Amino acid sequence: MRIVIVAMLLVCIRSYAIAQCGEGAGDCYEVHPEPGCIMTECCDRVCEVDPICCEISWNENCVIQAKKLCVGIVCPSEGACDQFHPSPGCDDEDCCNFLCDYDGFCCGGIWDEVCAAEAELLCETPACEVTIDPEAIPEDEICYQRLNDGCNMETPVFGSISCGMIISGTYASNTPRDTDWYQFTTTEPVETTFVVHAEFPAQVLVLGGQCAGPIFVIDQGAENPCVPLEVRTCLDPGTYWFCVSAGNQWRSFYSGFPCDQEDPDAPPPDPDDPVQKPSFYGLRYQASLSCSPRCGQPDPDINADGFVDGIDLGILLANWGGCPGPAGCPGDLDDDGVVNGIDLGILLAGWTR
Repeated sequence: MRIVIVAMLLVCIRSYAIAQCGEGAGDCYEVHPEPGCIMTECCDRVCEVDPICCEISWNENCVIQAKKLCVGIVCPSEGACDQFHPSPGCDDEDCCNFLCDYDGFCCGGIWDEVCAAEAELLCETPACEVTIDPEAIPEDEICYQRLNDGCNMETPVFGSISCGMIISGTYASNTPRDTDWYQFTTTEPVETTFVVHAEFPAQVLVLGGQCAGPIFVIDQGAENPCVPLEVRTCLDPGTYWFCVSAGNQWRSFYSGFPCDQEDPDAPPPDPDDPVQKPSFYGLRYQASLSCSPRCGQPDPDINADGFVDGIDLGILLANWGGCPGPAGCPGDLDDDGVVNGIDLGILLAGWTR
């Protein structure tokens, strides 16, 4: 009878111990009187070697084992995911692991203000799919290839884009990280609007200069998955590049987006390497470029049909007067909140037929 009771007690203790691994437990690298520690995977590894660490207390030997067995494990850790703290990882295991797949600094350095902002931005963002226009021109680069990485290549090669063009492409973070460069040349001043719909957190750079240097950033933008990212830029005559990659307004992403197609020329994976997780986000994007000669000036082509004519005049007159609400209204060409004679003058000055 006593043996049965002792056995049941040990089972209860072990069940209780398992509950100590994870959120609410102590630091895996510090001694504490309670069993278990906050990093679930680390806790499991240590307790497999020394069950006392999950049955009695997290003693000095547990800390020694953690330092040997838990290299590279940081999730979950102390500190809220949406707040800065001077240590890697954060207290929400799912959010911590998710974000560290994309921004390794957050689990290899400190959980800085950028990590906190990224956690708020991405940890609740669902995966999504973009609808590709059937008229879009394919990028013609499989995601494991690097055929249009521009100035990042030893011999620079660019895709090309012109006004009115729609392109479909993919992104992947396989080494080297994918960056799709589209070259644009204009012989006169132009206002370009480059729009990207991506299944991943998208980052766009508008670049000028020479591959041999210097290269300079003219404009940039970033947006969440499946949210249209629009970068509008006035460009003088010359040659420029629109560069599409993954990232946000703070950092570029160098991991977390493995190509979903097998590279036939790649060596077989090392069985000792960790299994690569597929990307949570999709890899596809669509990019389009529209152009206007009225760089930085009001565009009187209200219905965007390529002409300033009676249709635009009718729209302007139909909205004559004050514009209700912060969104404005069609015909308010100078964005002053009122459709009036000034807007009419702008439209008539741009009349084409």
